[in-house]
Amino acid sequence: MDQGEKHATPESQQGLSSKPLNVPGLKSNVSSPSHQEWSKRLFSSSGSTGRLLASQRRTSHACERCRLMRTRCSGEPPCTKCTKDGATCAFRDRKRERNKKDLSESKERIHELEKKNAALRRVLDNAVGTLPQSPQSRGGLDGTMSQSNSPRASTSATSSSHSKDQQSLIRRIKQVHGGERHSDNTVGSPGHQDVLVHSVDYGQGEGAAGLVGKRSEISWITRATKYLRTPADAQFDWHNEPEWLSNEKYSYFMDDEDVLSIDEDYVDAFQLPDNMAMTVLSEAFFHACQGIFNFVARDQFLDKVALAMKRPNRLCWEDRRWLALANLIWAIASKWLHMAKLADDDVNIESHLVFYSRARSLGLDHRLQQDHPDARGVQALGLLSLYLMINGSISRAWLVVGIAIRHASSLGLHLKNMDAALSRVDVEERAHTWHSIYSLEVVLSEILGRPTSTSVADTTVPMEPSEDTTHYQSASNEGSTETKAIWEAFLRRNRDVNHRGNSLSIDNVIPTMHHFYHNRLCTISHRIERSFYAPQMNTSWLSVQEGLNDHQAQLWEWEKSLPEELNFWSDVAVDSNPRAKITLALYHKSLEMMLHRTCLRKISIPDESAVSQQFNINSGQACIQAAMTLVDVLPEGPIMHEAVQLLPWWNLLHYLCQAMAVFVLELCLDAIHLDGCPDTLEARILKAMAYLQCLATESKSSYKAWRIFRRLLSYANGRVPKLNIADVPMEMRPPKSWTDGNEVQLLEDLS
Repeated sequence: MDQGEKHATPESQQGLSSKPLNVPGLKSNVSSPSHQEWSKRLFSSSGSTGRLLASQRRTSHACERCRLMRTRCSGEPPCTKCTKDGATCAFRDRKRERNKKDLSESKERIHELEKKNAALRRVLDNAVGTLPQSPQSRGGLDGTMSQSNSPRASTSATSSSHSKDQQSLIRRIKQVHGGERHSDNTVGSPGHQDVLVHSVDYGQGEGAAGLVGKRSEISWITRATKYLRTPADAQFDWHNEPEWLSNEKYSYFMDDEDVLSIDEDYVDAFQLPDNMAMTVLSEAFFHACQGIFNFVARDQFLDKVALAMKRPNRLCWEDRRWLALANLIWAIASKWLHMAKLADDDVNIESHLVFYSRARSLGLDHRLQQDHPDARGVQALGLLSLYLMINGSISRAWLVVGIAIRHASSLGLHLKNMDAALSRVDVEERAHTWHSIYSLEVVLSEILGRPTSTSVADTTVPMEPSEDTTHYQSASNEGSTETKAIWEAFLRRNRDVNHRGNSLSIDNVIPTMHHFYHNRLCTISHRIERSFYAPQMNTSWLSVQEGLNDHQAQLWEWEKSLPEELNFWSDVAVDSNPRAKITLALYHKSLEMMLHRTCLRKISIPDESAVSQQFNINSGQACIQAAMTLVDVLPEGPIMHEAVQLLPWWNLLHYLCQAMAVFVLELCLDAIHLDGCPDTLEARILKAMAYLQCLATESKSSYKAWRIFRRLLSYANGRVPKLNIADVPMEMRPPKSWTDGNEVQLLEDLS
């Protein structure tokens, strides 16, 4: 390109072309000049450049009249053609500008219509279920709603592949024009989870004081009591909660023992158990917790214990935090050993109250607030909450674990740790500490029916142990060879108690993945609580059914992912500890009861489709089946110490009361989910009551639960004559700690 081309004006560049100009509708006889001729004309001094370009080029914007007539337009308003013809000259927007404007207007219109549609649907969802309508108007409305929902419904119906039958049922529900689309979730249970009907307080703070939510079996017991005490010929109002009926009266949890009965001012805080007792207590804690509550690393703790044995009189004041934590571990172990009848006279196992008094003397007290604790302080708070829970002090345990969660999140224990300065053992211990505290809070949330303080979405710390984990050996009996030998010899001692089978599971270890699968169930439980039991805006009953299906699919997926050594229902014989299998199986069935409790009632929806009605029945049957399976998992002929040794002793009472509450609720419904035949429940009721009776020998909470359910069964037997509960005793001996004041209060609550 020469210098002249570099300095060509923009106007002149538009006219440069080696091809002829083809104007639509205009036939030109002018031949196209060559490139050299164009160059000569452009840079000649004759001044004819503008005239030549004007005659050859096409205007970029023609007026509306010239565009319609397909004639040449000069491009300036008014154009030469319109001026010559004496016509009105008007210029419209270009095509690209018109398209942009049309697109913008269309988007605004779509947005306005979507807002109006959403507002209309909210009004319809709230109004259709309550306002009377004619069948014709209702049918037309159903058709309109179904048409607007069909694309989204089709997508969500095929999003899961876990159960073809269940997914097919959900798909059919969406295709029909039934009333389940418009009735809100209050037609099922629970209801009124977003309001407080009666004010509550802590009272004396014992047991499960304070608010009890709809997820708790205590709330289920209260609902069953209201139904059974309503006259048979009276109309039962599911949503009315009379003032005389409160969850507080049917809260069966009590402080089994006064944990403050030993004054901490009169104990030697630095006194240690003898070496044998210290070893047994330390090993007993990790054995009893089954690898679920991994607050501390087992081997590291045993190393510290061994060091304390060698220098018992050289513990300094700086060791008080570790010693306070150790005393809580020994308190939990002492409680378990005495309940399991393993505390021999040969080994001086002191009462758990003594160890807790020493912990309080060292500053670890549920009545005090700790200031900026470190990770070890968070572990101590978690252990304190667990200790209070196994004593029946549920509300106090709930408050302590809440504080532990706050401190743990402040230390970032809920996040994946990438700090190179921390050892692998420290990183794993922090992760185990977080998941142990989280699991404990979820368990307490299930008992009390209260929302958890954390969200699954906020947690990034991994649950799975690293593949090369060798130092963090918690609850696996693979620590020091010496302490393991002492513990096994202690378990094999001859005692004056009967043992059937290998309930102690001495030779088999807990699988390392036990806590991982337990934590996964905790996350599913958390999602169930947020989806069905948390205060929320009203949703349609169809949405509730979809949620039930989705969460059940998660439980099915969890069950299918279990390895053989953790699968209770596996046909493959695996030489592993049976306690882990039983613990996971019981928790799995407990969550199924919580999930399908929503449909365990009489659901009445105007114009409900037959498919939706069948889904409701199936869900109610799933709740009953889960309760029956939970009881079937338990060994026959319950004995107190064997139940404590083999089963999840820290939560066994909760599981039993869940199952019994479901059984009583089904009896209140005249066994509609069992085809009106309650005889299939009789053996399970007898077995569950037998377990409560055996636990009641050492537990005030279990005794109170047994008394409550015995009264409810008497009421139910009057409503359901076919029920045979003659083998359930009418009375039983109370535990030694049961006082006259406890009896008076119980009779007043049950009156």
